[in-house]
Amino acid sequence: MNKKIIYLILFTTLIVFIRGATEIKVGTYSINPSFTTTVDYNIIGDYQTLTDEVKNNLLPCLSSDNIADCINLRTTQFELTHPELSLSQGSCKNGINDLFYDFIEQYELCAATADNDCVCDFTLDFTHYQNLDQEYKIKLSKDQSVTLNQLTYNLENIPSYTGDNPSELTEREYIDYFIKYNGDNTFDSAKLGLEINNWFDAEWDYNTMTIYKNNDELIFVKDTNSKPKCAVTKNIFKFCATPTTQLYVANQYSSLPQLFSPQIKFALFMDDLPPRPIKDLNAYDRQKSDKHLILEWGKLNDQDLKYYSIYYSKISLINSKIENHKLSTLIPLDITSNIKDENKFKTMDLTPVECDYNQAESKCTFLYSVIQLDDTPDRIELKDNELYEINGKLILSIHLPTNEQYNVAITAVDAADNEINNEDDNQKLTQSQNYNQGTPTDTLAPNLVNLDPPTIKTKNGNQVIELMWSQPTTNIDGTLLTDSITSYKVYYEKDSFEFSNQISTMDTTIDINVNTLESGAEYHFAVTAVDQDNNEFKEKNIIMTKSITTP
Repeated sequence: MNKKIIYLILFTTLIVFIRGATEIKVGTYSINPSFTTTVDYNIIGDYQTLTDEVKNNLLPCLSSDNIADCINLRTTQFELTHPELSLSQGSCKNGINDLFYDFIEQYELCAATADNDCVCDFTLDFTHYQNLDQEYKIKLSKDQSVTLNQLTYNLENIPSYTGDNPSELTEREYIDYFIKYNGDNTFDSAKLGLEINNWFDAEWDYNTMTIYKNNDELIFVKDTNSKPKCAVTKNIFKFCATPTTQLYVANQYSSLPQLFSPQIKFALFMDDLPPRPIKDLNAYDRQKSDKHLILEWGKLNDQDLKYYSIYYSKISLINSKIENHKLSTLIPLDITSNIKDENKFKTMDLTPVECDYNQAESKCTFLYSVIQLDDTPDRIELKDNELYEINGKLILSIHLPTNEQYNVAITAVDAADNEINNEDDNQKLTQSQNYNQGTPTDTLAPNLVNLDPPTIKTKNGNQVIELMWSQPTTNIDGTLLTDSITSYKVYYEKDSFEFSNQISTMDTTIDINVNTLESGAEYHFAVTAVDQDNNEFKEKNIIMTKSITTP
């Protein structure tokens, strides 16, 4: 059997690509040509296979809701079509080096998150590493250096502390991260220790350890329940490719050639791009309200989505950068992407169906019909600036300054405050997708009219029923009445109240001649206010009536 002897080649490349790019440029590599030989193994062919895999199969992950999950899935699928080349995510299981840099990567990912007053999970998969045969201690020193045996790494000004919880911190000289060795080539736990002036404090179990991020400080804590999780964005993914081909290799450290499987290491860097543009934006005039729009759009499931910015203007936004709106008077309305459980429904009718009148507060809350997730029908209040989720759609009610047409744009913003810029490809405002128009009208009626008790008087020789009332100062929903009252309508009925008999007046008093009414009958009177937009509230079960019997 003809075995070829070559010298060990360290083959590493970095592949960089950006979401939405039409072409992918793969980094180059160079090898010092200190020798020539002929071998059956074609490393350039494997390199091309991996390049094609990145372009054709991993590229779609950039538009995925969860990039990490997508890459995991497609990496697993790779070996089904390429049995000659094993591809795994992560390092090439080279032991202590991988352990050390995986530790640093998780530490720095937590430091890099834009979130604050939150905790990061800190986990290392010890079954992933090979060639580990003792207990290891990673030491974080006060001068920001990290060491493990002969390996050293300098952190970027990240103070570290420890404590049982975020309120009980201890400044330290060293923090020691111990990896426990079981003696059977397995590592199943780790502990954290504290050194102050060479004095060693008690250890913590690995399973209860997290990192608390407080501004620019990272704090190892045991208490994980009092703080929310940090949104950590992973944007560098390491890979190891191992061909099935084996070669005899000699190097400067060995006197005899050894059988060796070539390894190709590479990494993908995902730029921290903004969340994708939203889709299917609609803007509806909200009924029974003044200067309100109901916005509806498709929900995004991007992993690091933090909030939505709603921009509105009477001038067009379609050709301007988003950052220009931030610097002008168009301050965006920022709405958290977190949706309360009680705001999630199967269906919602966007036309209010009922007034829930509070007599004590003299105001009406308009209710909307919904179907709960368990198929129970219900009626709810639609609150301003609060997100509702209905079957994959988001609903938001906003108040605007005037009753005119507005251009509305909605962007999604991630934990690092990235959002589309309306400049680059795939980051544009598009009509009926993330940009639309809506005109809020005034469909909100004045509040109930407080009618005084009717009285019978004689005026100019005629008996009359005198009605008097005061002008309402609020709308039916309790907000301040700013519209003009153009008229009042006086309704009177002998039996059930059906608003059939009516008299209009501009005044706050009126006389009704008794001779026009049935003698000895009880009459019920009600007065409503009509504003300049012809809004009038006259729900018979709520409107206030006063009664009197004719002589």
